Amino acid sequence: NVPLTAETLALRIGYTFKDEQGYAKNVVNGENRGAIDYQAFNGKLLWQPTEQFSALFNWDWIEDRSDIPPQDARWDGNDPYRNKSDRKPKEKAPYDVSLLSMELKYELPFNATLTSVTARWDSADLVLQDFDAGVSNPADPTQNDPQIVFARLHTFRNQTFDVWSEELRLQGTLFDDSLTYTTGFYYARDNHDHEQRTEQQLQVPNPIPPPLPPCFTLGTGPVSPVFGQLCVLPTSFAQQKTSLDH
Repeated sequence: NVPLTAETLALRIGYTFKDEQGYAKNVVNGENRGAIDYQAFNGKLLWQPTEQFSALFNWDWIEDRSDIPPQDARWDGNDPYRNKSDRKPKEKAPYDVSLLSMELKYELPFNATLTSVTARWDSADLVLQDFDAGVSNPADPTQNDPQIVFARLHTFRNQTFDVWSEELRLQGTLFDDSLTYTTGFYYARDNHDHEQRTEQQLQVPNPIPPPLPPCFTLGTGPVSPVFGQLCVLPTSFAQQKTSLDH
């Protein structure tokens, strides 16, 4: 907290930084997984030229480049720090936020306060995740890890938010403070875009039950210690898009 002038202007700033190496080891490529790379800033500027009026300006900013906590492939042992993700690029969840707001307050002469709050929020986040937590090779399914049900389940999710809002509020008391009231107006505009892509490769015990075709028409996969020879279906892709504007 820093007073910029004796009576009317003050500043408050804060900064957070986190940097931590990953606690899990990827046995496929030797890299660490689960790293934390996070920083955030907050700044507030208060201007109060009179006892009746004040203006508070606020900015929040976040930049997160941390890894996703890695999935644990429990079928390959009980070690929770052994990661076998084969996703490229690796599992990450970058996140950016910028929030600007302005709060204006005016004390009215009849025991009331008029407040205006204007805010703008922009954010974007991306999720790259390997849900199967194992190694698979769509070109040669015999090299897949013998996990059930998915040999490969990779997702890509990208979304953005753009929100603007305005609030006008009147608060006060009447009849010698025996009655308290609040009234006002609130308006918000929200724009949200979302996209998700999924890559999946299903492998099931062989022979697979009807009505699916015999496994020899689809190719074979690894041998499971529980289910024996596994049948691998062709890799499939899905994409969903959502947009919201109101």
